[in-house]
Amino acid sequence: MVVESTAVQLPSLFLCEKQRVRLTEPGCARLWRAAQEKRPEAWEAKYHCFTCQIGAANAGETISATAAETEALRCICPRCRRRSDRIIAGRLCISCYNRQREVNVGRNRKGTRPRLTDVLHTETFAVVTSAGIRVAKAEAVTGILEAMLACARAATGPVAFASAPVST
Repeated sequence: MVVESTAVQLPSLFLCEKQRVRLTEPGCARLWRAAQEKRPEAWEAKYHCFTCQIGAANAGETISATAAETEALRCICPRCRRRSDRIIAGRLCISCYNRQREVNVGRNRKGTRPRLTDVLHTETFAVVTSAGIRVAKAEAVTGILEAMLACARAATGPVAFASAPVST
């Protein structure tokens, strides 16, 4: 009796550095596509797939080379520069939002004038995009860095900053 053996081709696995798992290329592509359909929360496993260049390549798509940096910037509060999963009105983390609210009301929980009131001011700077150069004015900011980070978070493409021309 002769038994013929058929060789079964097993899919090749590769190590996904971000998730620390072994995946097949089609499995990787499925995870990347699922992350694109609905933006995953930071605690979900698919969050690592959201900006993954390898997942996009396995899915036959291309994404921006700066997609990961752009996503990381969206999770940073421009005022305190801490990472936060909740950014209120696309601008401030919860803590900074509460301090801003105290400034708007004119008193804090103790009933005194908030110290932040003395720090807030208006900044003017030039924003350079592919569409051209424009002068931006940011009000109620603690410094130029907060104004630039808030502007960069809202940008849809490459952006650069410069000092605004002084008008006389």
